[in-house]
Amino acid sequence: MFHDLRKLYAEIEIKLSEPFVKICETVVETSSAKCFSETPNRKNQVALIAEPYEKGLSQAITDLGLFKKENTSLLADTLVSQFDWDDLTASSVWAFGPDKTGNNMLIDYTLEGEVDKQKLDLVKGPVVQGF
Repeated sequence: MFHDLRKLYAEIEIKLSEPFVKICETVVETSSAKCFSETPNRKNQVALIAEPYEKGLSQAITDLGLFKKENTSLLADTLVSQFDWDDLTASSVWAFGPDKTGNNMLIDYTLEGEVDKQKLDLVKGPVVQGF
């Protein structure tokens, strides 16, 4: 790969080294602005905000393996009983990341009367994959 880049495409010398800085990010407060995205045909829009977890939720996700598909009901029960989430939000978790096991959570906050849920389900896969 680097041979092609060095000789065929860029004709430049590339020096490689081991990475020496690990970058970690965290959310400390709710986003002040929504991030919007729109499909090329302009028929679909997605808006996202970031919020920090409640104290102890990240540890519970890891300790109880709440990110595993087989623990879906345990996830909802834990969010309601231990973290005072409402039932609708607790059952609307779409994904965890990175790599389907991390402590980042993607939640569908849309309401039935505002959004066509059948159409939303059509884009759920790509949205989750992008997450």
